[in-house]
Amino acid sequence: MPRKADDPMERLVFVTTEDGLELEGVLITPQSGGGTGPLVIWVHGMHRRFSQREFVEIGRHTARLGRPFLAVNTRGHDLGAWFRTPTGFLLGGTAWEQFVDSPFDLAAWTDFARKEGYKSYVLVGVGYGAPKVVFYQAQRQDRQTLGCVFASSGTIVRDKITDLATVEVTELAKRMIAEGRGQELMAMGAVKDSFGSTVSAQVFADRARIHREFYGEGGDRPPALAQIRQPILVLYGGLAETRERPLLDFIERIRRTAVQSPEVKAKIIPGAGNTFKDSEAEAAREIVGWINQTLSLPKAV
Repeated sequence: MPRKADDPMERLVFVTTEDGLELEGVLITPQSGGGTGPLVIWVHGMHRRFSQREFVEIGRHTARLGRPFLAVNTRGHDLGAWFRTPTGFLLGGTAWEQFVDSPFDLAAWTDFARKEGYKSYVLVGVGYGAPKVVFYQAQRQDRQTLGCVFASSGTIVRDKITDLATVEVTELAKRMIAEGRGQELMAMGAVKDSFGSTVSAQVFADRARIHREFYGEGGDRPPALAQIRQPILVLYGGLAETRERPLLDFIERIRRTAVQSPEVKAKIIPGAGNTFKDSEAEAAREIVGWINQTLSLPKAV
């Protein structure tokens, strides 16, 4: 099939993290060249991957609007995945990844962006990718990050992994670890996500550290979101609205917590779902429009 004049250029790319994991991604740029920065770096959520069709389509639409786009894998892609490292194989994926290691992944991709010549970037986290963006930026205070986009995420203000976890299930996870079975999976449904999924006993029991590191529970540190100093766009699909999931409440809680951000804007796309399938063009327009307006950058030509 012949290429159209506005078809973007696409290139598979690879990085190695500080702790030796190889990750994959796709760099999508306008046909005319690399595009006007900043680079949009798209970080997937639970059980997802960089190559998911709607993510690639959002990237293509973003590139047609003149902005380069990089969809990336993290060590938490799919339910489970084996990674080669200098010291042997490491089990990752959503069920086995350690959240506190996620800054290694984003650091590898932002380093790649700089090596490609991009002087700045916007970090977009979808679903569970959003707290990874927040945690990376809070930990690294990356000055080349111009802004952050949180798409379809409730984990910014609440942790789905631990919602409604009973004392009995928590104690079971601890016993499994004590018996040397920390890599074994909990029963399906242990994770209160849209999949009714599961994680390993080690990941499940590690929630106390996540709460302390990310949500600031215990009072010895502020929430990671309160340390973000960049403008923020909160983007939801209207189909994510439920009685238990009031989107305006999530948005307001993000605004209240992001005390150092100069501005928090929000947009709900009617008829769109959590991954923006069939609403890819509108999601791209919202992100690029926000980059052009809120970040006071010249429009791409």
